[in-house]
Amino acid sequence: MISTFLFLAAAALSSPPHASSRNVAAPAGLVSCPAETERTRAVVTRFLTSPYTSPLRSDYGLQNVSSASVRTLTDAQDAATCQALQGTVQLSSNPYPQITSYFYADGFYFVPVVYVVPPNRNFMGHDGLIVLDQNLRYVSSFAM
Repeated sequence: MISTFLFLAAAALSSPPHASSRNVAAPAGLVSCPAETERTRAVVTRFLTSPYTSPLRSDYGLQNVSSASVRTLTDAQDAATCQALQGTVQLSSNPYPQITSYFYADGFYFVPVVYVVPPNRNFMGHDGLIVLDQNLRYVSSFAM
């Protein structure tokens, strides 16, 4: 079941960086873009390709975003954007660790959030996806 989810506090958005500050390499030793994982990539791919999310993609103007155009943001190319995303997207205070990566495709940023839950714990929750436009303005959040 896909639904807009509220456990991510993505509404606390700051102003995006000036366009000229994007796509600048991070200073040596500073890592601002979290590494892609199989699960974070799968959340974005699932959202962009599932027939169940098709109505949501249409509702939010994402129907033309191609999963083939998704790229992971990296420090080498996108350090300033990653730093802005870190200041823009506020994750929940859930007691379990969260993993995220930053992706870009066709004018939108995608921030998947996956939980790392110990195998001996029962956890009723969903991975999530936060979508922002090319100016880092909040579009919506989805439970995956």
